[in-house]
Amino acid sequence: MYLLKEKLQHISTITHEGKIVVFATDAEGKISYTVKQDGFEDSYLNTPADQRTGWENWQTLEFPDEADDQSVVEKEKAELTHQQNPSQYLLKSLYKTENITAVAPVQVIAALEHIYVFRQSKSNTLLVDRFILDGMTNKLNRKLEVRFKRSKQKHEPTKNIQRGSSGLIDIDTLDFRDANGSFFYEPTTELSLVNNLHKGWFSVVLVPTIENDVYRWHIFAYNSQTKKVELTTICASEAGLFDVQDYTVFEESKDSLVPRRIPGVIKRTLEINGVTVTNGLSATKYDLQQAQQTQSGEEQLLDLLHKSENKR
Repeated sequence: MYLLKEKLQHISTITHEGKIVVFATDAEGKISYTVKQDGFEDSYLNTPADQRTGWENWQTLEFPDEADDQSVVEKEKAELTHQQNPSQYLLKSLYKTENITAVAPVQVIAALEHIYVFRQSKSNTLLVDRFILDGMTNKLNRKLEVRFKRSKQKHEPTKNIQRGSSGLIDIDTLDFRDANGSFFYEPTTELSLVNNLHKGWFSVVLVPTIENDVYRWHIFAYNSQTKKVELTTICASEAGLFDVQDYTVFEESKDSLVPRRIPGVIKRTLEINGVTVTNGLSATKYDLQQAQQTQSGEEQLLDLLHKSENKR
């Protein structure tokens, strides 16, 4: 069986919630996807038996094409730029990214109830978007976002609040929709600190930490200027995106709690002698386990740590 697709340049595959999802990048940088059917979908049942392929028709993956949220723009400029160079961002939200995808492989990760699509931009930075898979329609929907209903901004309500005979009217409230009923969607996150990408030669792994429900993103990327592989690790935010702020944890030591500073961002250049990257790289996560005997004599496996491995 063949999945017909014109001008196909690169392909990526993932499983999520029991579904197989295939992504394709064409010669113009457009990304499409198809989903393997279970046989219970209307799209499958309404298709004549002799015409069924077991796959959905190719659909274009939707990316942001909206007006900027000025409250986010101002907040990120104040909090996510270098102090000595305010024009240089660590990361930023982009609201028009439909046409800035480079012709390169994408990497897709299923984690934290979402599908994350990582893609290289035409300016060689790393872009990230989140999607929700609708299991009945086999459609990938962009992640919704809460904003103020009237101002359409994430951090600033409208200032046009009026006072009527019965009190304040036109009060702005948080919602997934604006006053006209249109949904708010998440913007693309540009990881500006991961730059000089080359031909989609990057790999991303989400790794749990020793802290409960705390994860870190590990991004291995080939830098086209230094000709080396760089590792950037970023703490995952509570919302499942990226938190570049440092924070403090307290660890037990001799019956007392000792504070330890955890960097939000860690960058390393991997010095690998005698190795040259020639066709991209791939990283994967694996667990180290050890058998331990309980008091009853039963053996149980104990997780020691989670590691990521980089392959070229």
